[in-house]
Amino acid sequence: MPLIWDELKREKIVLSRPTAFNTIRLLKEKPDFIFFDVVGTQKKEMASDVIRDAFTFAVEDISDWSTEHSDSTQGAALAAPKWADYKDSYLTHLLRIGPMSIHLRSGGGRDVVNAHSRTHGPSWRMVVSLEKSGVRAWGTYPGGQSGNPGSPHYIDMLARWLDGKYFSLNFPKNLQEAEKIGSRSITLTPTEP
Repeated sequence: MPLIWDELKREKIVLSRPTAFNTIRLLKEKPDFIFFDVVGTQKKEMASDVIRDAFTFAVEDISDWSTEHSDSTQGAALAAPKWADYKDSYLTHLLRIGPMSIHLRSGGGRDVVNAHSRTHGPSWRMVVSLEKSGVRAWGTYPGGQSGNPGSPHYIDMLARWLDGKYFSLNFPKNLQEAEKIGSRSITLTPTEP
């Protein structure tokens, strides 16, 4: 279905697609902009036509998806499609090994606060509160402490990341506070070959 900027895809010249910000601005301020017109029709489409067509297309697509993913044993469609199921996100293994990738039930989207698209998401989330009494911080990340798929720590923190649960992070104000928290160090000494 042709929508906005489809003509840019067909051109033999490499053209950057306008940003979402500029597209929204054009929809609001220039509803008769030339790119809103579908070249293959007699009618001159406007922004409102493109918005209506996009909505209709989205409803049809979700309806088709819901029918495809209905419980065939019960003969009924899912109660109400959930964005996380429709989006079908997954966490790709670093080496792009399919069987080691993990399907996720995650909402969000590329351009929202929960910036998790289908295949990409924030590998580190952190919230920092700058308070008069000092800095407070919380953080989380997907996966776990081990890169070994056979380890129980391979994805042991993934559920917390999906649920938006954070660990409290130590943020000492000075060396004395850091020493109270405790620290570890490792000294690596190279040997001669």
